[in-house]
Amino acid sequence: MNAFVDANGQCNVALLDQTVSALNQGNPASHSQAQAILAAFQSWDDAWHVVDQILERSSIMQTKFIALGILDRFIVAKWKKLPIEQRLAIRNFIAGAIVACSGDKARMISERPYLNKLNMVLVQIVKKEWPEEWPTFITEIVTSAQADMNICENNMIILRLLSEEVFDASEEKQARWKTDKLKSQMVAEFDHVLALGCEVLQKVASGSLVINTLDSLLRFLSWLPGTAIFETELISVLCARLEPRQQQPIRNLVLRCFSEIVGRRELVQGCEMNLVSLDHLVMRAAHQIIPAENDIGAAYDNADSEDQAFIYHYAFFLTQALTTQKEIIASLNQSVYLQALTDLLRLSRINENEIWNTCLDYWVILTSELCTSSPFPSQVDQAIFKELRRIIPEKMTNPDKTVVIDDDDDGGGGSALKFEAKSGNIGQYEAIKKLLCNLTMLGRDDMKVAVLSSLRSCQNDGAFISAQKLLRTTWVVGAISGVMPEAEEQQFIEHYMKELDTFSRANRNVAIVCMLHLSGHYPQVLIRHRDFLKQTLGLILECLHDKEASIRSMAYHTFNLVCSSCKSSLALADAQGCPILLQELLGNISSLVTDLESQQIAEIYRGVSYIFSATSPEYKQKQMAGFMEAPNQALRSLVVEAQHPNLEALKMFTNLIRINMAVCTAMGPEFCYQLQSIYPDLIRLYQRISQPAVSSALMSKKCNEAKCCLKTLVRLFIDSDPDMTTQNQHTINALVEVCMTSPPEESDVADLLSSLIEYYLHHQENSMRHLYEMTFLQVFERIFLDIRYDFTSHYEKRPSFYGLVKTLVSRGFKDLMAILPQEKFTLLVESILWGVQHPDHAISNQALDTLNLFLDHVADVEGDEEQNTLYALYYMQILHTILHTITDLDRRTQFELQSKILARLVDLVQQGEIYTRLYQDGFGSNAEFVQGYIRDQLREIYPLLPEDQIDLVAQGMLEYSDDIAKFRSDLVDFMADFRSSDDFSNVNELATVQEAWQELA
Repeated sequence: MNAFVDANGQCNVALLDQTVSALNQGNPASHSQAQAILAAFQSWDDAWHVVDQILERSSIMQTKFIALGILDRFIVAKWKKLPIEQRLAIRNFIAGAIVACSGDKARMISERPYLNKLNMVLVQIVKKEWPEEWPTFITEIVTSAQADMNICENNMIILRLLSEEVFDASEEKQARWKTDKLKSQMVAEFDHVLALGCEVLQKVASGSLVINTLDSLLRFLSWLPGTAIFETELISVLCARLEPRQQQPIRNLVLRCFSEIVGRRELVQGCEMNLVSLDHLVMRAAHQIIPAENDIGAAYDNADSEDQAFIYHYAFFLTQALTTQKEIIASLNQSVYLQALTDLLRLSRINENEIWNTCLDYWVILTSELCTSSPFPSQVDQAIFKELRRIIPEKMTNPDKTVVIDDDDDGGGGSALKFEAKSGNIGQYEAIKKLLCNLTMLGRDDMKVAVLSSLRSCQNDGAFISAQKLLRTTWVVGAISGVMPEAEEQQFIEHYMKELDTFSRANRNVAIVCMLHLSGHYPQVLIRHRDFLKQTLGLILECLHDKEASIRSMAYHTFNLVCSSCKSSLALADAQGCPILLQELLGNISSLVTDLESQQIAEIYRGVSYIFSATSPEYKQKQMAGFMEAPNQALRSLVVEAQHPNLEALKMFTNLIRINMAVCTAMGPEFCYQLQSIYPDLIRLYQRISQPAVSSALMSKKCNEAKCCLKTLVRLFIDSDPDMTTQNQHTINALVEVCMTSPPEESDVADLLSSLIEYYLHHQENSMRHLYEMTFLQVFERIFLDIRYDFTSHYEKRPSFYGLVKTLVSRGFKDLMAILPQEKFTLLVESILWGVQHPDHAISNQALDTLNLFLDHVADVEGDEEQNTLYALYYMQILHTILHTITDLDRRTQFELQSKILARLVDLVQQGEIYTRLYQDGFGSNAEFVQGYIRDQLREIYPLLPEDQIDLVAQGMLEYSDDIAKFRSDLVDFMADFRSSDDFSNVNELATVQEAWQELA
């Protein structure tokens, strides 16, 4: 017995209520005690027996929720294990509780959460009983609804919940056979429900009953057949509720219903005229509700929330109709098509993000279709596009890495600016950019007119009006870079820049930001005109020292863009072979970075390095020392002065490495000249900061940060230079060795070694075994022993570690088999399986990929003895791990690969490809043993499932192991079935069960 239930099965509900109260109001000690007692009660197998007592006698709503939760879980798992009489009694009790609560309007409102939970419990019962054991369910619920309006409202909610459970259930929650059966029955009996819904909408003027009926119909419309929509009175009934005199929430729900109908592509064929007529009816009704005045934006702003919602839903309706029926509407009723586009254009002017995104999505679809299918849009389309080009500058959002207005004051010169590295709405920007490019291709001349008109509207009689609009217009111009022919684009940009220059006096900062933005987005124009390039570069260099921080940030970003895109032009040499522009930059590099932060300094070095990379090898070798003189001198000073680095020295060391990382990224293999000159200093400083004496947690963090940067620098160079010279290899080996032998830290050298292995595999195969052995013993073992006991400690090491494991398996499998003793090789396998079980999805997915590679290599082992040894050692261990992870819902992060590996493992024994015995005496074959093992494991994992069903599943795994699609679908069904374990029915007993129900009914 439980603490709340005596030997006679009577529940002490008062004591249960007291315990629940203690959970909510008691001190921490009593709270913990109450929590433990309630948890034990809820997990008690027989707790469902007293649910009726709790619901009838409890005075606390939370107690009733606990009881209903117990019953809900029992129904899902064990319902059909009950005798028929008990099932009918529970069903009638829940139905009676629902009628009692929903039949009283005041109680239905005050106890709505409780009623909703009762409804869900009833739906779980219906899913178990209907249609075989409760064939009259739909009839009963419709009949009771017609008798009482309050009950009718709740019954519509029950039907909606059932529809969601049936049609929206995921494969993991409900087996396909169960879903298909319920769907078929729902469709077959739905004419009664539809008639009930239409009756409510015709007879009841307003209120929550109408709203809940419409909300339920909205869910039903996603699966109703076309005949139920167009061959009944449903459309006319809904249209009558769209009139202006109707309540606003009702109109909104009706409009959402129509959006659901027109958005179903499968309804289009055969219902063309019906759909076009529906579009026309809805548009006519919407025109009576949405204001006709020109300034729809102001009308929207002044509307209440319900009318605003109606406008949004109307925009969604139009985009749904046009997306699925554009060709049909345009061909059958041109005026309806034009009106739909005109209305959508009007709605696009509203300053509301959700409405704009809805409209934007369709404009992208429409213009993309016209760009690919027809070079000559219709006159209707062109007229719409002409207006659309003039709307977009008002709606334009900013891209990444640009300057934006920092406040709401857009009144001219006083507007505050900030540099935004990441746009707050980059998805919308990309969509608008796509639309702008399409609109430009469909009408270049009009696009130029629209942009220049928007630019000129930013000032009036020479007075500056809107900094925000000027920025937005410039972002529009930046977005269409590369769409026009070269000569036309050149002329347009020169014209735009000249007009932009007129804004400099009114608002210098905003005008400069716009010029910098265009400079970064139109490198092709700069390349074609060297004078323009020199002028732009001069502006950028000047802005690097601007007093405004946002302009400095914009300048260094633009400097990088221009240098990387125009490097060949900037590196052009004069008659004496000297690249004049680059020489000027090299000569002034120290002054260029004077006012910048450390990150910005690194970016300036990156930019100059892009140009440097376009010069001759001789020039690079000669000038590299001068280019890097300042950071190299600072590095040498650290070596001399920082025998025991402090925080300031560590910060400087890290910044100097980041400068070198930036240069390496830009120059690639030719960074070798710099690396060869500084690697001794890097090694000395790395060894110093790796010494164990650390004075504080902050010092430790800064040391790790510096070491991580150095490893990244080495990895960048390895990845950039596929053909290293012997000298470069010596340099890299020295750096890698010091990284590997230093004490471990949070960010280890696993990713660095992965790059090194990939390099040596292609260039020095004779060195691989030594590298693998060193990697395994000094890095792999060290990290794995740190992380193998839990999933949280030393978390920072795990992603790069599993990248290294994948590299070792994919590249070094044979070598590791040869050089490692069995216990060491087993560690490698254990690390893979540990990763497969990891709760971090990225890590478990990578480990699964590695495991699949491991099985590939085992299958390719040429010697039978070696292959048999591997299978004998690891096959069952791998099978156990995969079986337990694929049946763990929390860890099924990559079901397709998990099921592929499981099928592969089973197929190996089914096809007899494993020649060694995996089993002890008592089995006739590996296949028989594995089937038995799977059966035993599934019984352990799912103790409530019938054993004969588990036997069928285990047998099916072997039979369909060579048909991955069938294997997967059966596995998905099984995973859903175990959640409702008593759904397995014996077909031979069905007639007997039905007879028993008829007698009881």
